[in-house]
Amino acid sequence: MPTEAVLNRLSSRKVTESLTMQIILHCAPVLKNVKMSSMFTVPAAYMRFVRSLFRGTGIQVKCLCQGAGRAVVYVYREEEVQQCLADPEVAAFLMQYGYDSTQVEKCLNYLSRRVSLSSQGMESYPHEMGIFLGYPLEDVIGFIQHGGKDSQYTGYWKVYGDVDQAKATFRAYDNAKESAVVEYMAGKQMQEIAC
Repeated sequence: MPTEAVLNRLSSRKVTESLTMQIILHCAPVLKNVKMSSMFTVPAAYMRFVRSLFRGTGIQVKCLCQGAGRAVVYVYREEEVQQCLADPEVAAFLMQYGYDSTQVEKCLNYLSRRVSLSSQGMESYPHEMGIFLGYPLEDVIGFIQHGGKDSQYTGYWKVYGDVDQAKATFRAYDNAKESAVVEYMAGKQMQEIAC
């Protein structure tokens, strides 16, 4: 990865250029279609800009909550999220946290309420978020049961289950990041980078 060029873009005085680079770095696995979703925060004033970045990519954008001038943004491939939510084990797990539907929009609206309540200190953080980020169910359950401790491996998430599979997934994410950054640095737009 051309590190110096990336750092220049990240430290750009033009906020939208820096923000675009940060989003590409964070969302590359989603852009390259090796991950179903991602989550990040941006200044709330830039939500319209974020939506415009993803227009024409096939990736949906949802603001989960806003507060203190920041927005928590969830970007996702709807069909893949729907497949995940339709898994009977995932549905049963989410039901324990009050999710009464497996439909993407309903689940995301409920998740949004939980994230908002958490950000206001009225509820603990909704760690079931890992499901919505495509983490394996056994890793999400392990994280909750162990309070985020005693994982077997840590990469993009804490692994409590299949370490070899997780490492392969993490490598795929790293490869996606490399590819997306190289394409962006070569002048491609988000719509051209997305697969």
